[in-house]
Amino acid sequence: MLSAWGGGSDAELERALTRLRYEGKVSFRRNVHDTLNVLRRLDGHAHEHTELQERVIFPYVTRRMPRLGPLTRLFSHEHQDLRRGIRHLRRALRGLESRGSTAARGQRIARLFQEGSELALAMRLHEEGERAAFLQRAWDHFRPDEKKEFLDRVGSWLIIKKHAAPVRGA
Repeated sequence: MLSAWGGGSDAELERALTRLRYEGKVSFRRNVHDTLNVLRRLDGHAHEHTELQERVIFPYVTRRMPRLGPLTRLFSHEHQDLRRGIRHLRRALRGLESRGSTAARGQRIARLFQEGSELALAMRLHEEGERAAFLQRAWDHFRPDEKKEFLDRVGSWLIIKKHAAPVRGA
């Protein structure tokens, strides 16, 4: 339910970047398009994920467990960095078609591949940290009434968001 990137999207990004890097000129335009679509979906999932956590989950948890406040701030900063990374990759991909020789494009693709792979790893580590080090521990310390209230708040927020507007980038 609280998967940051739509479950497996980090692997989907890595596959798209691998195709872009290794399939060559014949599939270049299609692979740029496919990779942009993956990044667009990731941005939409990231927006939904960060909004839920920063507006509902983090405030609820830190009110009950103030010592976790620094951890919520760390995760909020990571959210900003990850979304910034997604936007950077999207801009760089859009610029691939318009400039330079084939050799220069190959170098830019190699750099994009490296940056995208690092972003996918950062997403994976971020999600694992949130789930294991934060959400699971907070959940384990909640009383039964707090667990119910938490689930009610998250569920209400998700219902409101579902009816309010479509997910950005989807």
